[in-house]
Amino acid sequence: MASELMACPFCGGDAKTKLPYVRCTNCGAQMCFGDSDKCESSIAAWNRRAQPQQVGDANLADLLDRLYSFLHSAWDAADRELREGTHGADLHQFRDEVYAAAKTLQRVTAAAPKASP
Repeated sequence: MASELMACPFCGGDAKTKLPYVRCTNCGAQMCFGDSDKCESSIAAWNRRAQPQQVGDANLADLLDRLYSFLHSAWDAADRELREGTHGADLHQFRDEVYAAAKTLQRVTAAAPKASP
């Protein structure tokens, strides 16, 4: 097995071993796989990365539409609570952030490739 450590999968920081742990020196993420004093299992687990999945244009468009619907529903719920006066102090900020996210998503969706018929 390779004993060279890859960068942290979360922040890209350097990783170090301290039996049986592998730990990021930047963000503190760590992994311990078993209690082996050789650490090879932890190193292999640390270095394993998920393979990116290919998403077809039709699937991407559907995912973006579903995400927009979710954001729109969250905005509607926050806005309704604001109108009814049953809200906490942070709800205004939450509603505005959801609205901004939905607008950004609309721009991304408009720029995304369209599904072929």
